[in-house]
Amino acid sequence: MRAGSYKVTTNNYIFDLNVLKMQTYYNIYFGDPNHMDGACVELSYDTDQEETLKLDSVTFDKRCSKDKQLEKGKGTQEMVKAILKICVDAFPKVKRVVLNDVSSFECNGKDVWLFYYYLMLHGSTWYELQFGAKIVDKHTKIKIDQMKELLLCKPKRSVFSFYEGKSRDSAVTFETWHDYFKAKPCAFFLQHQKEFERKLGVKLVYSTWKIKVSTIRKYNIVVSISKTKKLSRQNGGYYPAKHCIHSD
Repeated sequence: MRAGSYKVTTNNYIFDLNVLKMQTYYNIYFGDPNHMDGACVELSYDTDQEETLKLDSVTFDKRCSKDKQLEKGKGTQEMVKAILKICVDAFPKVKRVVLNDVSSFECNGKDVWLFYYYLMLHGSTWYELQFGAKIVDKHTKIKIDQMKELLLCKPKRSVFSFYEGKSRDSAVTFETWHDYFKAKPCAFFLQHQKEFERKLGVKLVYSTWKIKVSTIRKYNIVVSISKTKKLSRQNGGYYPAKHCIHSD
């Protein structure tokens, strides 16, 4: 992969791709790293550690696509899949993509951890569900699997302190914890994040996950890539990347 700026056309969007290189180290961006909110996706790659590609950050913003506003959910997935596909094709020695999951979304001006939200609603974290990611730490995997089993059970008051036993506006009880959580607004998850963490028994903040390269290579999502003008600098350099992942 050569340093420079490119226009990437995917099935539904157009993105700016910027590649910076310093000796053996690459920073690969969708979006402009000079933007006040940072690039939309950032990956890093060191040819001295040629088997590992790092997904450093994902930030959802409508501005991330150039031709039209990026859609939450499906748009974010297409954006991430596209840059992963480009990178694993460009660096054929890569055997794994790793990431630290600090995914979140904004609710009432504060961040809700996406892994708890998705785990409670869907039984999988966002990266598991959308990209087939696997947790690296075996102990954490056991705890997550235990939580998944619990969430398939019928709710009981003794499990979570906040359980009401019925919905607010009816006498209908819930068959599983998933059903119960699906009836809750995001503010509920914001309020009870610490209890989710205590019940799980491990911290998922900065938990390490990996995505199979064989899966990424099968993505049929990038239509074309063309060279564009060079990325401009501000104040003599590039803004540092944000080391957190914000998605929906």
